[in-house]
Amino acid sequence: MGRISQRLEPVAVFLRVGLRFLHKKGGNVSTEDRCIQKKRLLHRATHRGTKESDAIVGGYVTANIDELTEAQLDTLEVVLDCSDPDLMDWLSGRQPMPEDGTAGILKLIKDYQQNLLTD
Repeated sequence: MGRISQRLEPVAVFLRVGLRFLHKKGGNVSTEDRCIQKKRLLHRATHRGTKESDAIVGGYVTANIDELTEAQLDTLEVVLDCSDPDLMDWLSGRQPMPEDGTAGILKLIKDYQQNLLTD
């Protein structure tokens, strides 16, 4: 990781945690903040590190980011914090999906992938 990335990482973590805190505490997250969050999520989803996860996760997010609820956006942020091998294992069915709140978004991504394969 470069020096700039190392310096910006704490800022990125602060922004992610700050948005989650406001949402959970019932605070108002402005439309501008949600727009920034969507752009950040779209970038993270399409720049995962492997072409397969870029295509699967990034494809879903690109196609559906505007239809996701605020809670789903926050959950997607948690999903994007997971490693590519874990995501691909869950989406391919090699491992069962986690029993936490991320299963809903993971199922949406998996269904999107399956629909692409059957069309």
